[in-house]
Amino acid sequence: MDAAVQNYHQWGFAVVRGQFSGAALAAIATATAACFEAVNGAIATHGAAHVVLPPSYRFDPYSTALNPIALEDFGLASFAATLRACLTATPDGLALLDAIGGLTHCTLTRATLRHQYAPHRAHPLHHPNRWHQEGAYGVTFPPTPDQPPYCTPPPTPMVTLWLPLTPCGIDAPSLELYPIPQTQLFHYHALNDADLAAHFAPTPPELVQLEPGDGVLVHWGTLHRSGVRVGMRCDRFSLGLRWFNPTQIPAELEGDRWLLL
Repeated sequence: MDAAVQNYHQWGFAVVRGQFSGAALAAIATATAACFEAVNGAIATHGAAHVVLPPSYRFDPYSTALNPIALEDFGLASFAATLRACLTATPDGLALLDAIGGLTHCTLTRATLRHQYAPHRAHPLHHPNRWHQEGAYGVTFPPTPDQPPYCTPPPTPMVTLWLPLTPCGIDAPSLELYPIPQTQLFHYHALNDADLAAHFAPTPPELVQLEPGDGVLVHWGTLHRSGVRVGMRCDRFSLGLRWFNPTQIPAELEGDRWLLL
């Protein structure tokens, strides 16, 4: 665990191997496959822009993502209870969240279940997540950078725990991250390949290779995106969880459903 904490602070993210495996994760993965089979069947029939799903799913046709509460319609008795069992299956997973920042509150309302397609399989509306920082969530940006390439509005402090539900990073899309911690938000005008490559040179981004049971802890300032490569043949399912210190929860999230650990 100490090495993961050190990596998190040194690189802006930490890969944790095998901490979230077991029956609970398998149940989430099975329900996810059934859920997206139904969603993609509806997309094929009606088109992504015209799929009608329950509002509680919070379906986004552009990222092909929804809230995992949808899994309760596909064989999962309780997403919150199953997630808790997954996170507590081994002792170090939650201890790590606490060690890097007292992160005990996970918003279930903002949890994201995502289907990232291999490049040749995506429907017309789908696009991979572009370069972004989690700390930009809810931030109002000025129209131009006031400290190029940065801007000075305060970030939203959080850590994302990203769990792959299928193998990724070789034949399937994964996460791609710049391993250089950031203490400010990049302005959205600077979030393009050329500007970021020049800013971080000579350090390239890292495409992580993961298996189900692994997790990636991502600092609010770390630049990351969907890591998609030409030639990838397989799709990927993933679960994104946003964690907060209870003293740093934004006011607009106070009405969310929370998993408290």
